[in-house]
Amino acid sequence: MSVGCKEGGLEPRDGSVVASVARQIGLVLENLRLRDEREAREARLARVLSYTMQAQEGERARIARELHDDAGQRLTYLKLGLKALESEFEPGHQGLVLLENLRDAVGQSIEGIRDMAVQLRPPALDDLGLVPSLERLLRQCATSFGWQVDFQLVGEDDPRLSPECEVAAYRIVQEALTNAGRHAGARRVSLIAEQLSQALVLVVEDDGTGFDVSEIMDDADPARHLGLDGMRERIELVGGSLMIESSPGSGTSVRVRVPRRSRVVE
Repeated sequence: MSVGCKEGGLEPRDGSVVASVARQIGLVLENLRLRDEREAREARLARVLSYTMQAQEGERARIARELHDDAGQRLTYLKLGLKALESEFEPGHQGLVLLENLRDAVGQSIEGIRDMAVQLRPPALDDLGLVPSLERLLRQCATSFGWQVDFQLVGEDDPRLSPECEVAAYRIVQEALTNAGRHAGARRVSLIAEQLSQALVLVVEDDGTGFDVSEIMDDADPARHLGLDGMRERIELVGGSLMIESSPGSGTSVRVRVPRRSRVVE
């Protein structure tokens, strides 16, 4: 800012005007500095969240592989060994009954480990893509929780989303379905996937007990809304949006808009 003086110098009131303008400019510059600092902090936080979630997904994949390749195979060998031992006993022998019971228990453990590995990192997400993986997840939840389910795909089958967007969408829908089964007591659940040119819109609806969204989100106990916070953080990190509608006794609707490419965080 430059100030020009008229002949005879500044009058007292001119000096007051200049000082007032200077103060206003100082406030503007300070606000700009604070804004830049805030944006820098938000960018750093976004990077930390991104790296944390990537590390989390990598660890999930590693544990899933170890469960399947190590623990799963060891239990399979054990089951085969128990089967081979059955030939040492006559039909109806007490030892044979015990072996059969043990073999059944090992078989159930193998199935449990396989289900756990799929939940940690579904192979279909890498092989088939997001939409087929979500449909498969919905069917699996229907079997586990005894739901009547409906799946709808709207629009043409467009190219896949970026990996980070697919993972974010899958985890959000997984959380919504888990909540519907464990907390809402739902009987009917629907999943709609709408393909748009720049995004994929997913809607999960259930007929469960519902809840007061504002009450849960405003609760001082973070454990009550930890899952919802995680859903919002995941979708905001990739530049998408999340809307949750629910009220006691009227079920829940979760709508998530996932961009085809994540926003770049350098």
